[in-house]
Amino acid sequence: MFEEVILEKTQPLRLEGLEHEECLELLNTHAFAVDNLDDQRKLKLKLITAEIVKKLSGSPLAAKVIGGILNSNLDEGHWRRVLDYVLEIIKLGQNDIMSVLRLSYVHLPQPLKSCSTFCSIFPQDCLFDRDALVRQWIALGFIQPSHFQGETMEDIGGRYFDVLVKKNIFDEFEQYHKKCYKMHDLIRELAQSLSIYECLRVEDGAKLPSTIPKTLRYLSVNTTNPDIIKNIGQFKYLHALFLSYLPSNQDISALIEIFKASRSLRLLDVCAPTLKMIPEEIENLIHLRYLKIDSYGLIMLPRSLSNLYQLQYIINDRQQNTSETKGDNFLPSDINNLSNLRYVILFENYISSIYVGLGS
Repeated sequence: MFEEVILEKTQPLRLEGLEHEECLELLNTHAFAVDNLDDQRKLKLKLITAEIVKKLSGSPLAAKVIGGILNSNLDEGHWRRVLDYVLEIIKLGQNDIMSVLRLSYVHLPQPLKSCSTFCSIFPQDCLFDRDALVRQWIALGFIQPSHFQGETMEDIGGRYFDVLVKKNIFDEFEQYHKKCYKMHDLIRELAQSLSIYECLRVEDGAKLPSTIPKTLRYLSVNTTNPDIIKNIGQFKYLHALFLSYLPSNQDISALIEIFKASRSLRLLDVCAPTLKMIPEEIENLIHLRYLKIDSYGLIMLPRSLSNLYQLQYIINDRQQNTSETKGDNFLPSDINNLSNLRYVILFENYISSIYVGLGS
């Protein structure tokens, strides 16, 4: 006996914006996050947010982002300029959410602009680790030195990150009792549009664009297609390369060609679970500051690594599952030549040969 199931044709669910009062409350919560104003001044500013919220169509993201822009400067003139910008968007018929969100980028200092647009290189819904991302920013030269004595680059980068959270470039939430961060899809879309000539992400199944701008600096390739890997060497001016693939350990010629061609690399992140060896030709990457190898088959790091004097970060925290791994010889014997080294994370006891205080 068969039961006939009739599927009714349903209309797509349309999500409505917040009610006016809810949107206004959200906007004010972010705009007055640091509330040290007298009542009279606060009342004047609230009159401005009441005007702004009328133009946001109930969008909670726009309310949070605009609130973060307002909060950065509690001067009435700044708030009115933001209001004028929103009104101008409406007047020009560009009252879409992306035009409003673009304002968040316009008001960022240049170093924070670089930090935020760089994040478009990561996949959608990527969960960011604050410290790991800051280390990448440092390696790429986004962090400006501080005038405060004793403040490290990591401290400064952490402040950058916190500002971007405050401005809702990153959303903060908790997962498994740990703080995590994520870019809202629309914020990421904005970052992609702003970095279109600098960032490129190639997923498996996709092809490399026929025309690559010379301004391309950040490339992420996630593929099993060897032809794509072989073509990476044509990008001679890359500063960052994220490479995820399944290599043949008998043929790592593609990596060799990349190392010979892309001499401007500052950051190299390779995820190749079965990779056993990193070619000695890595010594060509004389500007390399950040090296992360995600492989459980890695036997040892190349001897030539100790010639990369700019290197600041070495990361390989994947547990090795091969009997070929050479224990204390995993690192080059003269690793202590790397005087700029500031952070090393390796599985087990491979760092025992590094002098305490090296790079400090």
